[in-house]
Amino acid sequence: MKLQINSEKRGESHLGGVHPSLLREEAKAHADSVFIGEVERRFERVLKDFEAGRLQPFYGDHEWGDLKEMPLPRRELLGKRYSPIFKAIETTRGCPNRCDFCSVPTINGRHYRIRPLGEVDQELSCIIKKKGEYLSLPMTMLWPGKTMP
Repeated sequence: MKLQINSEKRGESHLGGVHPSLLREEAKAHADSVFIGEVERRFERVLKDFEAGRLQPFYGDHEWGDLKEMPLPRRELLGKRYSPIFKAIETTRGCPNRCDFCSVPTINGRHYRIRPLGEVDQELSCIIKKKGEYLSLPMTMLWPGKTMP
């Protein structure tokens, strides 16, 4: 994910996601700041640092909290032209396994965390609105605690 906050004013760029979290120094060569791991609990600090002109080179968080009261994605900001057939929703994070090919335990922790059902239901009611729309669920939700072959 590449985030540009008020980039016309300051010309700064910020990277986050799986690749920047795993290869932070490489990502830093292409951005002013790099978000490592999960961003929800520290994004307010990032914005305050940005507004004060004191952005840190790295923002990291490897203390994985529960998923209660996660902010809902602002899908309406994507515009009318963005309308994927498969809608994605995040219901869990983390995995206790260490499958060779998977970044989930490194990025989201080895503890399996589940969002409260009421919050998942609230988000579902916001995104599945028309016939012919489908929901995409990540593999870690379907096989918690099982190592993939």
